[in-house]
Amino acid sequence: MIAVSLFRRPQILLLSILVVLAAGVSSWFVLPQLEDPVLSRRVGLILAVYPGASAAEVESLVTIPLEEKVRGIAKVKRVRSNSQRGTSNVVVELQDNVYDVDPVWSVVRDRIAELAESLPQEASKPALNVVPLKAYAAIIAVSPGSLNKDSDDSLESRLTGPARELRRKLLAVNGTESADLFGDSGEEVAIEIEPARLATLETSAVSVARQIEAQMQSLPSGSVRQGDTTVPVQVINDSNPIDQLKNVVIRDGNGQLVRLSEVCEIRRQPRRPQSQLALIDGRPSIVLGVSVSDSVRVDSWWSEVRQVLDQHGEEQDGVVAVETLFSQARHISQRMKALLSNLTLGIVAVTVVVFVLMGWRSMLVVASVLPLSSLMVLGIMRVLGIPIHQMSVTGLIVALGLLIDNAIVMVEDIRLRLADGRSLTDSMTSSVRHLRMPLFGSTLTTALAFLPIATLPGPPGEFVGSIAISVILAIASSFGLAMTVVPAMFCLLHGRSIRSTDVSSGMSIDWLRRLYESSLKAVFNRPLAGVVLGIILPTVGFLASSSLPEEFFPPSDRAQIQIEVEQSA
Repeated sequence: MIAVSLFRRPQILLLSILVVLAAGVSSWFVLPQLEDPVLSRRVGLILAVYPGASAAEVESLVTIPLEEKVRGIAKVKRVRSNSQRGTSNVVVELQDNVYDVDPVWSVVRDRIAELAESLPQEASKPALNVVPLKAYAAIIAVSPGSLNKDSDDSLESRLTGPARELRRKLLAVNGTESADLFGDSGEEVAIEIEPARLATLETSAVSVARQIEAQMQSLPSGSVRQGDTTVPVQVINDSNPIDQLKNVVIRDGNGQLVRLSEVCEIRRQPRRPQSQLALIDGRPSIVLGVSVSDSVRVDSWWSEVRQVLDQHGEEQDGVVAVETLFSQARHISQRMKALLSNLTLGIVAVTVVVFVLMGWRSMLVVASVLPLSSLMVLGIMRVLGIPIHQMSVTGLIVALGLLIDNAIVMVEDIRLRLADGRSLTDSMTSSVRHLRMPLFGSTLTTALAFLPIATLPGPPGEFVGSIAISVILAIASSFGLAMTVVPAMFCLLHGRSIRSTDVSSGMSIDWLRRLYESSLKAVFNRPLAGVVLGIILPTVGFLASSSLPEEFFPPSDRAQIQIEVEQSA
């Protein structure tokens, strides 16, 4: 029996406890710390570009073949598409029961690669982008500083450079997965022709635009403007479009060749109209949404990011301000503090109650089960690859009230056998044999109660399943300790003496003991009344539960809201 072996070899008992402590503490500092659980990437976006094609042409020649090719894959749940002038977007969703998504996405890539050969030659090869289902770890604003005197119209061009430079620095930080810019609409190449000059050439803006397009076969990158008329121009090689456009030769109304740079002004400018706009305190700004990889400790990553932000802000000399709008690290830190405070409060409460009712020896053993079980859970989470996030932390907090039950029952049973005059070894052996099946059954029923949450399919299960997994691991660890470490520790603390004193046996509250005895006698004397009472109380609870509001999660107390407004085109 393991408990007897540990009792007879205290060195092995101490070594076992040290191993649990080392595994748990090291796991606390090594496990990734995220705000939300990691969700499988079941959504992908296929993008294909068909320059110059209308929406109908894109739909028939690119989008529909892509849809048909992807729909033939067995584990694809839904395919949606959107066709616009020159572009095709196909959204692919995998089935909820697909957890190993990489092989499926490899099949999707192979299928669209096969289709690429049959698409129009002018169309680009379709590219698959698997969408990460995660929130940004940090949201950072690049806005006008206190010394910025630019007008709102010129702010965008002034902020674009610092924002893109900051994005480059953030991507260089270890653990950064992506950094998206919002409020940066990009640039376009504008070609402006004076109406008087156009009249001299005896041609029109439309004719000039068509001649440019014929020579520069490209993606939409700019426009030709004449007064209130804007004609889009498509450029394929955008490495240095201004130099290319300056060398374009057009033919005027008389058939004479004229270099484009001689008759119009060519320049880069912010894209108009803007496709997106970010406002901070009512002024145009640029916002960066930064994501981290799933294996990163956000607190460590954020300390490096904060240094980058401080350095970048100092380089702007007050003209451009860098401000943190949101950081997951703060909320993760709050959850870790909540876990530690709950664990500490639980240990204090258990220590006081068990000391008063069972004595100091029982108090030391039972109180040690809380940290040991929690550390064992952290070590197992490290083996299973479960990060520390709000769901796993919630599971540990929920399990705190369940961890000491097995230890209390085991200690009390051993203590009573010792009080009857039995030896330490005999008391320990008899208690373990007597309680192993009842405690195992109790642990198993609790685990089965949480098992449906742990086995929920799809994204819901991936999100909340960690709560149940943490609880199951915690009560399993508690049972393992109760069968091995707890008996050995308690008997070692008892030493060779089995005499019972008030301190070692705890304190007795006479009025509470009498109340408990009278309630037991009443139930035993009237068993039918006891059964009826046992049925009425839970029935009333079930009936009352129907009047309570139903919520999957309680309302968030975070000082952050999101408002979405949809308008017709």
